[in-house]
Amino acid sequence: MERVDQIEEDDTMGEQSTKQHSDHIQTSAQKQPDGKLLDYLKEEQKQRRQEIENVISRIEADFRFAIFITGGIWSWFATNLDKLAGTFDKVVVFLPLFFAVFFWFRTHTIRRSIHTIAEYMRAVESKFGAASDGLGWETWLEAKRKAKDPQGKGYLARTANLYWLSLVAANLALTLVFAFSRGWWQ
Repeated sequence: MERVDQIEEDDTMGEQSTKQHSDHIQTSAQKQPDGKLLDYLKEEQKQRRQEIENVISRIEADFRFAIFITGGIWSWFATNLDKLAGTFDKVVVFLPLFFAVFFWFRTHTIRRSIHTIAEYMRAVESKFGAASDGLGWETWLEAKRKAKDPQGKGYLARTANLYWLSLVAANLALTLVFAFSRGWWQ
C-alpha cells in the first residue's frame, strides 16, 4: 500500500520524470502487482499509449504546417517580386528555409519523447510479467530493434528524415535560385 501511495504522490507532483517512474517500477519487488497497484499500472499503460498517439498527431501536424508555411511564403514571393527590395528580400528569403529546419528539429525532439515513453511502458510491461514471456507491444518492438530487423528498425524515422531533408533541400535550392535571380552574387 505504501508503494501505491508513493507512486500516486510522485504522479501528482508532476515533477518526476518518466525515467524515474521507470526506475521505480524496475527496482520494485518482482512479484505480480495486485489490487490497487494493478489498476494503477493498467491506467498508466493506457495514459502513456494515449500520450504516444498525441505526440504522433503533433508530428503529423508539423509535417503539414511546414509544407503550408514554406509553400505560402514562396507563393507570396512569386507574386510579389516587385515589392521585394533592399535588405528586406535578403532576410525574408531565408524564412522558408528557417521554418523547414525549425520544424525538422521540433519533430526530432518530439519523436525522442516517444522513446522515453516506450522505455517506461516496457518497464510497466515487465511489472506485469509480459516482458519475460516476450509479450507487450513495446517489449516486442524493442526486441525487433535489437535484432536489427529491417522492417522494425527505424523505417518511420528514416521516412520522416527523408521528408525533412527533401523539404530543407527544396527550400535551400529555391533560396539559391532566388538569390542568383536577384543578382546577389555577381
